[in-house]
Amino acid sequence: AAYQNERQVGEGLRRSGLDRSEVFIETKVWVSDYGYEATLHAFDKAIGKLGVDRLDLLILHQPMPQHFDRTVDAYRALEQLLADGRVRAIGVSNFMPEHLDRLLKESSVVPAVNQIELHPYFQQTALQRVHTEHGILTQASSPFVVITSSRPTEKSAFEDPTLLEIARGHGKSA
Repeated sequence: AAYQNERQVGEGLRRSGLDRSEVFIETKVWVSDYGYEATLHAFDKAIGKLGVDRLDLLILHQPMPQHFDRTVDAYRALEQLLADGRVRAIGVSNFMPEHLDRLLKESSVVPAVNQIELHPYFQQTALQRVHTEHGILTQASSPFVVITSSRPTEKSAFEDPTLLEIARGHGKSA
Protein backbone atom coordinates (compact mmCIF):
# COMPACT_ATOMS: atom_id res chain seq x y z
CA ALA A 1 0.00 0.00 0.00
CA ALA A 2 2.82 2.41 0.85
CA TYR A 3 4.41 1.85 -2.55
CA GLN A 4 1.02 2.19 -4.26
CA ASN A 5 1.69 -0.77 -6.55
CA GLU A 6 -0.62 -3.55 -5.34
CA ARG A 7 -3.05 -3.10 -8.25
CA GLN A 8 -0.16 -3.26 -10.75
CA VAL A 9 1.35 -6.31 -9.04
CA GLY A 10 -2.05 -8.02 -9.19
CA GLU A 11 -2.37 -7.20 -12.88
CA GLY A 12 1.13 -8.54 -13.51
CA LEU A 13 0.23 -11.77 -11.75
CA ARG A 14 -2.91 -12.21 -13.82
CA ARG A 15 -1.01 -11.51 -17.07
CA SER A 16 1.83 -13.87 -16.15
CA GLY A 17 -0.28 -16.96 -16.59
CA LEU A 18 1.32 -18.50 -13.51
CA ASP A 19 -0.78 -20.64 -11.24
CA ARG A 20 -1.36 -18.96 -7.86
CA SER A 21 0.45 -21.86 -6.16
CA GLU A 22 3.63 -20.86 -8.01
CA VAL A 23 3.73 -17.31 -6.62
CA PHE A 24 4.53 -16.15 -3.08
CA ILE A 25 2.60 -12.95 -2.37
CA GLU A 26 3.67 -10.67 0.44
CA THR A 27 2.51 -7.20 1.29
CA LYS A 28 2.75 -4.77 4.19
CA VAL A 29 0.32 -2.85 6.33
CA TRP A 30 1.32 0.82 6.39
CA VAL A 31 1.39 2.67 9.74
CA SER A 32 -1.61 4.84 8.87
CA ASP A 33 -3.63 1.59 8.81
CA TYR A 34 -2.57 0.41 12.28
CA GLY A 35 -5.20 -0.54 14.82
CA TYR A 36 -7.31 -3.69 14.80
CA GLU A 37 -10.20 -2.67 12.53
CA ALA A 38 -8.06 -0.43 10.33
CA THR A 39 -5.63 -3.30 9.70
CA LEU A 40 -8.43 -5.69 8.77
CA HIS A 41 -9.74 -3.05 6.36
CA ALA A 42 -6.22 -2.56 4.91
CA PHE A 43 -6.00 -6.33 4.33
CA ASP A 44 -9.32 -6.35 2.49
CA LYS A 45 -8.17 -3.45 0.29
CA ALA A 46 -4.84 -5.17 -0.43
CA ILE A 47 -6.33 -8.50 -1.50
CA GLY A 48 -8.90 -6.65 -3.58
CA LYS A 49 -6.19 -4.73 -5.42
CA LEU A 50 -4.03 -7.83 -5.79
CA GLY A 51 -7.00 -9.89 -6.95
CA VAL A 52 -6.36 -12.77 -4.56
CA ASP A 53 -8.28 -14.20 -1.63
CA ARG A 54 -5.29 -15.10 0.53
CA LEU A 55 -1.78 -13.77 1.12
CA ASP A 56 1.31 -15.85 1.78
CA LEU A 57 2.83 -13.27 4.12
CA LEU A 58 1.44 -10.09 5.66
CA ILE A 59 3.74 -7.87 7.69
CA LEU A 60 3.56 -4.62 9.60
CA HIS A 61 5.73 -2.01 7.90
CA GLN A 62 7.43 -0.71 11.05
CA PRO A 63 6.80 -0.27 14.76
CA MET A 64 5.18 2.89 16.08
CA PRO A 65 6.99 3.27 19.42
CA GLN A 66 5.03 6.41 20.32
CA HIS A 67 1.73 4.53 19.73
CA PHE A 68 2.77 0.97 20.38
CA ASP A 69 -0.75 0.02 21.45
CA ARG A 70 -1.84 0.63 17.83
CA THR A 71 1.07 -1.50 16.63
CA VAL A 72 -0.03 -4.33 18.93
CA ASP A 73 -3.66 -3.96 17.84
CA ALA A 74 -2.55 -4.16 14.20
CA TYR A 75 -0.53 -7.28 14.96
CA ARG A 76 -3.54 -8.83 16.72
CA ALA A 77 -5.50 -8.28 13.51
CA LEU A 78 -2.75 -10.15 11.66
CA GLU A 79 -3.05 -12.97 14.21
CA GLN A 80 -6.79 -13.12 13.52
CA LEU A 81 -6.23 -13.22 9.74
CA LEU A 82 -3.78 -16.08 10.32
CA ALA A 83 -6.27 -17.95 12.51
CA ASP A 84 -8.95 -17.46 9.84
CA GLY A 85 -6.64 -18.87 7.14
CA ARG A 86 -6.66 -15.64 5.17
CA VAL A 87 -2.85 -15.37 5.42
CA ARG A 88 -0.35 -18.20 5.58
CA ALA A 89 2.17 -16.31 7.74
CA ILE A 90 2.52 -12.99 9.54
CA GLY A 91 5.50 -10.87 10.42
CA VAL A 92 6.97 -7.46 10.99
CA SER A 93 9.45 -5.13 9.37
CA ASN A 94 12.06 -2.82 10.87
CA PHE A 95 11.44 -4.03 14.43
CA MET A 96 14.43 -3.68 16.75
CA PRO A 97 15.03 -5.98 19.78
CA GLU A 98 13.06 -3.75 22.17
CA HIS A 99 10.07 -3.71 19.78
CA LEU A 100 10.19 -7.48 19.34
CA ASP A 101 10.43 -8.05 23.10
CA ARG A 102 7.38 -5.92 23.75
CA LEU A 103 5.39 -7.44 20.87
CA LEU A 104 6.18 -10.98 22.01
CA LYS A 105 4.91 -10.13 25.51
CA GLU A 106 1.65 -8.71 24.17
CA SER A 107 0.80 -11.21 21.40
CA SER A 108 0.41 -14.94 21.00
CA VAL A 109 2.04 -15.63 17.60
CA VAL A 110 5.77 -15.18 17.08
CA PRO A 111 6.37 -13.24 13.84
CA ALA A 112 7.49 -15.58 11.08
CA VAL A 113 9.83 -12.89 9.75
CA ASN A 114 11.29 -9.51 10.52
CA GLN A 115 12.19 -7.73 7.30
CA ILE A 116 15.18 -5.51 8.00
CA GLU A 117 17.78 -3.56 6.08
CA LEU A 118 20.58 -6.06 5.66
CA HIS A 119 23.51 -5.98 3.24
CA PRO A 120 27.31 -6.20 3.27
CA TYR A 121 27.58 -2.71 4.75
CA PHE A 122 24.96 -3.16 7.47
CA GLN A 123 24.75 -6.63 9.06
CA GLN A 124 22.67 -6.01 12.23
CA THR A 125 24.20 -9.10 13.86
CA ALA A 126 22.75 -8.39 17.33
CA LEU A 127 19.25 -8.17 15.87
CA GLN A 128 19.83 -11.35 13.86
CA ARG A 129 20.79 -13.13 17.12
CA VAL A 130 17.46 -12.03 18.62
CA HIS A 131 15.70 -13.47 15.58
CA THR A 132 17.49 -16.80 16.00
CA GLU A 133 16.67 -16.88 19.71
CA HIS A 134 12.94 -16.54 18.97
CA GLY A 135 12.74 -18.55 15.75
CA ILE A 136 12.11 -15.47 13.60
CA LEU A 137 13.47 -15.56 10.06
CA THR A 138 15.48 -12.57 8.93
CA GLN A 139 14.14 -11.27 5.64
CA ALA A 140 16.73 -9.00 4.07
CA SER A 141 15.79 -5.72 2.51
CA SER A 142 18.72 -4.32 0.60
CA PRO A 143 17.81 -1.07 -1.09
CA PHE A 144 20.90 -0.24 -3.15
CA VAL A 145 19.61 3.28 -3.67
CA VAL A 146 19.74 3.76 0.10
CA ILE A 147 23.16 2.14 0.37
CA THR A 148 24.67 4.26 -2.36
CA SER A 149 22.91 7.59 -2.05
CA SER A 150 21.78 8.19 1.52
CA ARG A 151 25.08 7.32 3.17
CA PRO A 152 27.43 9.97 1.75
CA THR A 153 30.24 8.86 4.06
CA GLU A 154 30.29 5.43 2.45
CA LYS A 155 31.53 4.62 -1.01
CA SER A 156 29.07 3.46 -3.60
CA ALA A 157 28.26 -0.25 -3.51
CA PHE A 158 28.58 -0.15 -7.29
CA GLU A 159 32.27 0.83 -6.92
CA ASP A 160 33.15 -1.62 -4.14
CA PRO A 161 36.18 -3.70 -5.29
CA THR A 162 34.83 -6.93 -3.76
CA LEU A 163 31.42 -6.54 -5.40
CA LEU A 164 33.07 -5.61 -8.71
CA GLU A 165 35.20 -8.78 -8.54
CA ILE A 166 32.18 -10.97 -7.78
CA ALA A 167 30.25 -9.33 -10.62
CA ARG A 168 33.12 -9.84 -13.09
CA GLY A 169 33.27 -13.51 -12.09
CA HIS A 170 29.64 -13.85 -13.17
CA GLY A 171 29.91 -11.69 -16.28
CA LYS A 172 27.73 -9.00 -14.69
CA SER A 173 28.02 -5.42 -13.53
CA ALA A 174 27.98 -4.54 -9.85
